[in-house]
Amino acid sequence: MGEFNKMYQSSRWKRRRRLLLKNSPFCVECLKNGRLTFASIIDHIKPHRGDWALFLAADNLQTLCAACHGKKSRLEKLDGGKM
Repeated sequence: MGEFNKMYQSSRWKRRRRLLLKNSPFCVECLKNGRLTFASIIDHIKPHRGDWALFLAADNLQTLCAACHGKKSRLEKLDGGKM
């Protein structure tokens, strides 16, 4: 998170995160695989790289559990962050 810490600390992000977890409390990847796992992370489907509009875009956000988010992050790093 480092360089984008201010974005994640904004009141707009905190409200967006809270609302998304309330409305979509389960990990979308686990659901695809028939598992019911509570989500704890709001993931940016496409990395925002500091783009505020993309950072908050509802269609670029998904709820994930920590395990699925870690797997996605590892795959993005292996792909050079080009996902």
